Amino acid sequence: MSERERMEAGALYRFAGDAELMAMGARSRRLTRQYNATREDEGDRRRALLEELFGSVGEGAHAASLRLRLQRPCGRALLREFRLDRA
Repeated sequence: MSERERMEAGALYRFAGDAELMAMGARSRRLTRQYNATREDEGDRRRALLEELFGSVGEGAHAASLRLRLQRPCGRALLREFRLDRA
């Protein structure tokens, strides 16, 4: 089982030294930096970045005033009507 498969299964995995996971992590960090650099009035750009980051987002997905950070190197599809707001 690859380290990615272990991660996706929720099992313990090794991030350091795994080329695939390190590349995925670098991509996720790049996309989150780009997302975090957008302004609140850039809704289309934000949505496009969320779609690239998570693969897909449902209709009505929205993330406002957010400093996005991911703990894992790859995203999952966001559910329909997903909304993140600053607490």
